[in-house]
Amino acid sequence: MIETTQTSLSDLKRWALKYIQEQIIRGERPCLSSLDKKFGTFGGIGRSPIFRQWLQNIFTLEFLQALIFEKENFEILILGPRKFFTDRGLGVQSQQLDTNDDEQLNTEELNLALELWAQGTGQGWNFNRPFISFECELFAERFRATLIHQSLSPDKSHRLFLRRLGDTPLKAENIIDANLLPFILSAIRAKKNILITGATASGKTTLMRALVQEIRHEHLVVLEDVAEIDQYPGHTHLLSRENHGLKELLSYALRMRPDRIWLGEIRSQEVVPLFMALNTGHRGMLATLHADSAPEALSRLTMLFLIYSNLREMGPGPVSQLITQNIDYVIHMSERKISHVIRWIGGGHTQRPAFEILFGKIVAGTSVPLIETRM
Repeated sequence: MIETTQTSLSDLKRWALKYIQEQIIRGERPCLSSLDKKFGTFGGIGRSPIFRQWLQNIFTLEFLQALIFEKENFEILILGPRKFFTDRGLGVQSQQLDTNDDEQLNTEELNLALELWAQGTGQGWNFNRPFISFECELFAERFRATLIHQSLSPDKSHRLFLRRLGDTPLKAENIIDANLLPFILSAIRAKKNILITGATASGKTTLMRALVQEIRHEHLVVLEDVAEIDQYPGHTHLLSRENHGLKELLSYALRMRPDRIWLGEIRSQEVVPLFMALNTGHRGMLATLHADSAPEALSRLTMLFLIYSNLREMGPGPVSQLITQNIDYVIHMSERKISHVIRWIGGGHTQRPAFEILFGKIVAGTSVPLIETRM
């Protein structure tokens, strides 16, 4: 038996890690106080600040605290041990944490820390459910968290992605160009159907949070995967679950006599009931879609509709026409600002309708016919 006076820090870490894993196997829930009681007697090492900090990093993700307290970090990416990245609106940048090497976590320890945290937030995350996304709170800050299980990763390391959910939404005038603001607000009040496009972290949800403040007194039904859009009295928010996706929620929403329906993001089969509803006269829709530019949204929506509908014999031409007839404006976001705004118009090829640029400039090249810019 090793004497406590001869116990090294690495020995103590190994024993603590094994003890935690054994607790999990027995169906117990490990906690920091039980570790203190178990290993605090191991001489000075068991009570050392370094060992204590190492435990804090495993049980509370304290190593993330500095990145979280930096408010400009609206996205935080944990891609493995010592692989920390943030995005402040200028692209993803690597970050070095100012911590002692003995306090940092290796792959096995980081995996355990994320598993304990997911368990503590009540999430079912495992080999059978390797991808989850949920709203959470870390050090009194709200985030949308996405966890990727190590079973999907070649280096066997879990992944954590945090998107900051601001407590105070920006007002429309803070993120919309002054020349464009009256047009956007007028379109919202006139219940135009609007699609917001952009890349990940381009500001799509930020714009939705700003615009929702303009319709506080209407019955708005918001459908989301994770609660990001602010709630106001009279609004109804529905969150999708495994057995109740956005497609099912959209069917429920249509029975609630909504003044408007907003969809957090169009990803798959919800595209079919959405455009069928719009085609029957529902107005005031707002939704987001990942796309490189506003015109590119049409081909993506057409593809999704054909994949998930039973109307594939229609072909892309009639589907594109159905979409363009029911979307009034497409707003494209880039670097958390509006890059350009278009509207589709007649006169183009049946599968590639023409569009008019109402604001801004489309940097990416496109083969879609276009009309002169107005603004």
